[in-house]
Amino acid sequence: MKKEVDEKKTKAAPEKFFAAAVNEYFSFHKQNFRDQDGYALSPSWDAGKRGMEMAAMKKILMTLRGIAEGKGAEWTEERMKADLKNFMEKAMQHRLLKRDFLCCMMNRFKFDILSTAYHPNLSKKILEVWYYEFPDYTRDFEKDKAAAEVIIGFLKQQYVLSSVPWSEDSVVNSAKVIFNEVKQDEWWSKKSLKSISNNLQEFVNKIKSRKNGNSQTLRQGVMDELARRKY
Repeated sequence: MKKEVDEKKTKAAPEKFFAAAVNEYFSFHKQNFRDQDGYALSPSWDAGKRGMEMAAMKKILMTLRGIAEGKGAEWTEERMKADLKNFMEKAMQHRLLKRDFLCCMMNRFKFDILSTAYHPNLSKKILEVWYYEFPDYTRDFEKDKAAAEVIIGFLKQQYVLSSVPWSEDSVVNSAKVIFNEVKQDEWWSKKSLKSISNNLQEFVNKIKSRKNGNSQTLRQGVMDELARRKY
């Protein structure tokens, strides 16, 4: 039995068009990076980095394919190349990636990249909302800032995977809806922001459940909530 399981793992199909994607990445890297003598520079995939970089590229492709298929598009090699090139061009604008263009780094920040821009001050806005909603909260800025970054990453992921346009205001408003859900729960309202950031899906599920199973995006839920308050 164990042998059969091992054979299945060995024969598991790789991500579609993976080899072509690696070629695209190497070509893009050589076009945009030069050594000190001005020669095209290939990415460093030595023995220590190869496995990590291949795994990261696979995750990037899975995300891009998921977004394309979510829009009803067929995931062809041509589509993959176009989407990957667009992704890498956006990645070049990220302040942490323009010099260290590793697949593992691109995968780590892929939702920042896919949401078009990197917003380093957005976490401050999230904290301002949290501190306003919970004035008696005992602040720990470093831990709270890290939790805010987790919240931003989660919300960006929801927007990107749903192909919903986003802005700083929409992310802040989404956070407000979640924080309002927290305030209504006596147990959760006494927890740290870190605890909240680790259980975001639970709050999102509660918000969606009040829509009677409607699969609206969180952003749509935000707009409904704002309209309700205005009314």
